[in-house]
Amino acid sequence: MIGTIDFVAWPTFHYRDETGFILSKDYWRKGLIVEAVSKVIKFKFENMEVNKIEASCMVENTQSQRVLQKLGVTCHK
Repeated sequence: MIGTIDFVAWPTFHYRDETGFILSKDYWRKGLIVEAVSKVIKFKFENMEVNKIEASCMVENTQSQRVLQKLGVTCHK
């Protein structure tokens, strides 16, 4: 397994979602997680009645922050 994309929280009554991801270090800097998460986000908006997706990351996790920026997601610290 090279990584995961998680449905961290999905309170359907709020129409929002929290998504998480982890990628094995061997696969960093190849664009894989950005491509995969973007597909999951698209699926959620089109099929799960989600109108807001949130993500959180640790302040020192600049790599995840960059991924979120590329996806147009604001990182809540």
